[in-house]
Amino acid sequence: MNVSMGPGNRVIIFLGLLLVTACQGPAYGAWRPLPGGAVELSPSEPPDGVLYKLDCEWQFLPGVFVDPADRSAWQSAIPVRLPAEWNQLKTAKHSFADGRGIGSYRLRIQLPAKHFSARQALMYRAVLSAHRLYVNGILHYESGQAGPTAVTTIPHYGIAYVPLLTGSQQNQSSGDAVELLFHVANFNHRTGGISDSVIIGPQRVVLLSVLSSIMTGVFISGVLLIMGLYHIGLWLARPADKPALLFGLFCLVISGRVYVTGQMFFAHQWLGLDFATIRRLDYLSVYFGALFFCSFIIQLFGSSKKAVWHGLVQALIWPFVLFILVRDPYHFSFDMLRFQYVLLLLAVLTLSIQIYALQQKRSGAGLSLLGSLILIGGTVNDILYARNLLLFGQVIQYAVTGFVLLQSITLARGFASTHQRAERMSERL
Repeated sequence: MNVSMGPGNRVIIFLGLLLVTACQGPAYGAWRPLPGGAVELSPSEPPDGVLYKLDCEWQFLPGVFVDPADRSAWQSAIPVRLPAEWNQLKTAKHSFADGRGIGSYRLRIQLPAKHFSARQALMYRAVLSAHRLYVNGILHYESGQAGPTAVTTIPHYGIAYVPLLTGSQQNQSSGDAVELLFHVANFNHRTGGISDSVIIGPQRVVLLSVLSSIMTGVFISGVLLIMGLYHIGLWLARPADKPALLFGLFCLVISGRVYVTGQMFFAHQWLGLDFATIRRLDYLSVYFGALFFCSFIIQLFGSSKKAVWHGLVQALIWPFVLFILVRDPYHFSFDMLRFQYVLLLLAVLTLSIQIYALQQKRSGAGLSLLGSLILIGGTVNDILYARNLLLFGQVIQYAVTGFVLLQSITLARGFASTHQRAERMSERL
């Protein structure tokens, strides 16, 4: 029996395969906690293909940059489990409620002999907003300039790939252990501390993981760029088709986010943008992405209340756009928390419009609703992940890809239907 499969079903299967691929990350090994802010990597894991997430208890000293040679200072350290923002930490002398301040993190890693003989590396991001990394007392990496005050601190944010000096170069002083010491300073963002996993593993595996993440972002950005230009081209050929224009603008905005979010490789290395500019572009891409998404759904299914819905969406979003242009990064970073509630309201609005269109049996409403649910679900997941309430990981790039593919089918069906009607009218004439 031959079973035909429509384009919608093929895209749904593709999205399922994409989700499965997204969930298949590198293998992570086990570790055993030791007293005094230390862990021991499992000796049973193969040393040449396993990464370790150091999501464990670290030692933390607030308000001070501890000298790498000073061991006595850590006797009064506070145990903290990372990754976590330091905003919830409070001692008799220090409070990080506003996110601003400085501090030192330390972790000792006990390496089995077979790991110790291999070249190791670290990978991490989301250390806000400037830091230095010492490994066994030696400065290995510096992001921005971590100073004791806002004046002496230069913020910087992006992924870090740090090869470690293990083996004979360091075993004379540290035995078979690696000691990590972070000096962190934050005066430019609402949250500070180490809010993402620090990962250790063989240099080859860590580097491949970094490059894979970057290439995934570049691939998705390229797909969205092509889709955006294609639909804007359709609008230029048929200016009355405003949904194609709005959909194309949404694709272009989200395509550009790869250069200022995620690994931020291009923003720093190619574009040379500073911290404030990158954060502004990051937030503006969210604001305009939401604006074009809502306008697209309203234009496609809003029926007689399009003007009302467009006015409401613009009234909710444009104040945030104006605020970000006149505020410094620390203060406008709080606006994103407020905008998350606006996103929830806009999600309810767009879903309601599409559900009503589905009830009215509007063409393409079903696929459009499915795509919007995928996009909104991915957005909610990433919001919870950013607040350390969900550790599933960031999936918004895959959610956007799913949304774009499904909406492309919806628009393609609309164009095909219009073309078929034109052909039938031509035949009758």
